[in-house]
Amino acid sequence: MDADPRPGSPQPVPEPRSGLAEPDPDPRPGPAAAAPDPNRGPDDPDPDRRPGPAEPVPAPAPAPCRWFLEGRCRFGPRCRHPHPGRSPTAGPEPAASREEPGAAGKKPPLRRAAAVLSRLRWDPRADPAAATVEYRDRFVGVVERPLLEFFTGPLCDAGPADLAVPEHRIVRIRYRGRCVWDREKRIDRVFGSGGGMGTGREVLEEPGEGWAD
Repeated sequence: MDADPRPGSPQPVPEPRSGLAEPDPDPRPGPAAAAPDPNRGPDDPDPDRRPGPAEPVPAPAPAPCRWFLEGRCRFGPRCRHPHPGRSPTAGPEPAASREEPGAAGKKPPLRRAAAVLSRLRWDPRADPAAATVEYRDRFVGVVERPLLEFFTGPLCDAGPADLAVPEHRIVRIRYRGRCVWDREKRIDRVFGSGGGMGTGREVLEEPGEGWAD
């Protein structure tokens, strides 16, 4: 018989429950555990694992300076490549080790024949009629002709009757009968290049006695 719902009537006391969890009357199925992949080894990465922060990769050590190993590095402590066997705080290397091979015996540059001919032709102190040019002909060998007979414009503008000679064929230039420029002997008495033999003033204003060919 049901309890009397009228007010003032005693209510039924609920029975105490045990400490064990009672099963959910309507359990929902949870996510099933993924089965292990038989094709993945123990060292293979987990495809379901989220990638973490990238680990810094150490930079490879720079290779030793190849020029220092050959004794030709010119940078010394400022070189970007390490010098094996040398302290980083050491002072600059000796000058002898920084020079290129044969730099001590390198010959000074010689002025071009075109510069010497232009000086003898247009300098107001010079007499162009007193200058001669020796050049190498492809058929007869070395030929000497007066400076005023040579064509002064570009070789492409020279005609059949013009004496136009490429600069690399000129071997010697004479002024007043004396050699003032020689390609093989590296003589330049007009500008003083090639060895500092004389100056243009001595060539143009003095008769040139005592010069050696």
